[in-house]
Amino acid sequence: MPPAAALGPPPRRLNPNNVDAGANSMWAAMGYQGPATADEARAVAAAAGRDEHLFRMVNGEISCDKVLSYDVVVVGSGCGGGVMAAELASAGKRVLVVEKGRYQTRAEMTGVEYDGLNNLFEQGGLGVSEDSSVAVLAGSTFGGGSAVNWACSLRTPDRVKQEWATEHGLAAFIDGTFDASLDVVCERVGVKNEVSHNRNNQMLVEGCKSLGYHIETAPQGLADVTPDAPGANFVSFGDRHAIKRSAAVTWLVDAATAATPAHFADRCYVERVLHDGGRAVGVS
Repeated sequence: MPPAAALGPPPRRLNPNNVDAGANSMWAAMGYQGPATADEARAVAAAAGRDEHLFRMVNGEISCDKVLSYDVVVVGSGCGGGVMAAELASAGKRVLVVEKGRYQTRAEMTGVEYDGLNNLFEQGGLGVSEDSSVAVLAGSTFGGGSAVNWACSLRTPDRVKQEWATEHGLAAFIDGTFDASLDVVCERVGVKNEVSHNRNNQMLVEGCKSLGYHIETAPQGLADVTPDAPGANFVSFGDRHAIKRSAAVTWLVDAATAATPAHFADRCYVERVLHDGGRAVGVS
């Protein structure tokens, strides 16, 4: 039997869900260390200067019937809603962002897969298309899909933009307008084209090169793309290290700190958009 040192690092002695190191025997049996402890994650974020903006939910501060007045209601706090909220608030509009999911601070996240799926994903990550042929992984939390995706930042393909312009008369997708908007988003998110690969991906790269296959690196919206960046392998289950440049650390912060700060409400389900004369005038 090999010495203990040859078996690799011991399993993590503490995990966010259970302080009893012997309780989860499967982790130890697999040699799985699990996510970092809360203190470890907090220390990494602090050392990197990734301060946390704590958002206020207006519905958590209301204890009686109250009328609130806004110029714009943004439904959803994800990639699209975050950008719209920031732009409109910066333009001086009174903005309310409503999110169906629950807002969680970093301290409330554990990094554990079970918690991440149940607290951050639509239907616990078990959503499917109507005919059950396609699994649908969608975010249902503050930050929307940007809170659960793995930060791959691909630009819309030219053929798709051409289709939208040709079939739907949307010239902005081919006259440079849309591309200029993507440039602004990528700059704010900090999309990086030069990233490090884990061993699995590096083997694919080497195999493709040896076979003469064309290969490109998928750009990533991460603050740290160095090898073995702390927290990078757990970003889909709660970004406690603040390594991912999600809406919650970029656009929504911009909206919250604008001269006319946006307001936010979590756990709000919008059933329909109300129209009047072809214009959206509210939600219910």
